[in-house]
Amino acid sequence: MNVRCRTNLDLMPCEVWPTELPAVPRVGDYVESGHVWRPNGKGGMVLRLVVCTVTWKRYLPGELGMFHGAEVLTRYPEIELTTPPCFHNLTEFYRHYAALTGTPKSKWI
Repeated sequence: MNVRCRTNLDLMPCEVWPTELPAVPRVGDYVESGHVWRPNGKGGMVLRLVVCTVTWKRYLPGELGMFHGAEVLTRYPEIELTTPPCFHNLTEFYRHYAALTGTPKSKWI
């Protein structure tokens, strides 16, 4: 199923969110970015965000956009992603994200 994932968080442009999923996620489900971070050249970690809303959006046939060649599609789910509940505020999240990406905390906070 074609989907659109979006977030209003400030993230690195290399984060990749799915454009297809086998089913529509529910509020509270987690979605992982397709980008793998390797801090200090070790391991591999991905950013996981939580689904906070799912909105069924209208797609106009013939409209240029995200679903090329899908003229029969009339609706698609737009999935809003936000910080997981383990972070009590954005400062905590961006401290974690800075460590994950290997960037200075000052870039995010």
